[in-house]
Amino acid sequence: WMEYYGPYAKAEEIILPSLNKGDKLKAKKLDLLSKQTEPPSRYSQASVIKEMEKRGLGTRATRSAILQTLYDRGYLLDKSVRVTELGLGLAKVLKNYVPDFVDEKLTKEMEIDLEKVFNGKIKEEKVIDDAKKTIKKISEEFKANEDKIGRELGKAVVAMQEDRTTLGVCKNCGGN
Repeated sequence: WMEYYGPYAKAEEIILPSLNKGDKLKAKKLDLLSKQTEPPSRYSQASVIKEMEKRGLGTRATRSAILQTLYDRGYLLDKSVRVTELGLGLAKVLKNYVPDFVDEKLTKEMEIDLEKVFNGKIKEEKVIDDAKKTIKKISEEFKANEDKIGRELGKAVVAMQEDRTTLGVCKNCGGN
């Protein structure tokens, strides 16, 4: 590398003094910075897909389609992923009233079972029977809470519509 690139690069080696345990050194410069903890950066579309892969959600072929569906339905916005009021409301409502439906474990287990069926390790009838039981339980939970779910989702839809239609404060009257 040095033979070809050497003439174009500055190669200055700094020889550090040898140090022994317990040696004391003087600081040449000290910068006192006043900083606050910053929140983690937003997910990007690629990082969401990586997180889905890490958690075993979806397949390589379906992850991007799942993410696109969330955008198409208005649950997510922007390339720097931002959850809408509707997305937050839906997640909250489903977690409160139909927790099995949004449990990652359910999705992972289904993916594993489908893989086992594909590889001939278990019979598809067993997977179908288990899925029917799970869907029946989820449907019963949903039906029992249907009115509450509808009311809370309605509030989320109204909040999202207000957010989308509000441009800011009126300079004349002070209203939105």
